[in-house]
Amino acid sequence: MELIDRLTSELKVNARQAEGGVGALMHVVKEQCAAETFDAIRNLLPAVDDWMRASPEQGGTGVIGLLDGIFGQVPGSRLDAFARLGGHFQSLGMSPAIVKPFCEQVLAWLQAHLEDGPRNQITTIHEKFMN
Repeated sequence: MELIDRLTSELKVNARQAEGGVGALMHVVKEQCAAETFDAIRNLLPAVDDWMRASPEQGGTGVIGLLDGIFGQVPGSRLDAFARLGGHFQSLGMSPAIVKPFCEQVLAWLQAHLEDGPRNQITTIHEKFMN
């Protein structure tokens, strides 16, 4: 899988960590994009649903609860969102410092591989999340 290979190579994480991190991030993406966009992601990443199901739960709240508020639905800053993702990444054995570069890599990869409509939605999510 090209994306997982890229993450393991460039960020020095193992495949399980890469898959778990992508799964956690895809929960957020799925909540923020149209069904058609997520279907396009599924076509690119056929295992994405498995990765999302395998995402470890954090503190009994689950991944969705863990990531709730990343885009301002719950009061809190973007820094708070990174702290929440950091906790999730720690449960996978990764440093919280890797959250931003990891998310940047995944979202940029999606932008490079999706068609215009889905790409535009991912670009919006990327700008909102990373800027």
